[in-house]
Amino acid sequence: MPRFSNIFTHLVGIALIVSSFVSLLIFGIISLFADAFVVNHYVLFAVFCLSPFCLGIFIFMKARQHRQMDKRYELEVAAMKYAAKGEGKVTVPEIAMKFSKPVLMVDEVMRDLQSRGIFEVMVSEDGVLVYKLNHTVKKSTATAI
Repeated sequence: MPRFSNIFTHLVGIALIVSSFVSLLIFGIISLFADAFVVNHYVLFAVFCLSPFCLGIFIFMKARQHRQMDKRYELEVAAMKYAAKGEGKVTVPEIAMKFSKPVLMVDEVMRDLQSRGIFEVMVSEDGVLVYKLNHTVKKSTATAI
């Protein structure tokens, strides 16, 4: 479930983008009917059209990046809990099927967890990479569940 701050940030970004288009429309109408403008047209365009548009795109993309990081964190926690409930051994396809996530995303998350020392990598007799939950992490995760 998305956090309120992410939803609010998305709405602010969209509002800024829409307001820049409205400002562009108003700017176009004014420039059609006004023969002599005292202020430079380019300054008006930059202040009322281009600036809100760029700011809106920036805010929207930052919110999207935070949402992706939240999903990744949720997958990390779910993988650790799933491994702690079992024997402490999981494979990438197993987690991908259990949580309906793409295999490449799960593989990236598991490699990251392994590099942080949360999982150890072993190769099974079948040649499959098996991620084994570290003993200290297994105890703390099992008590947290």
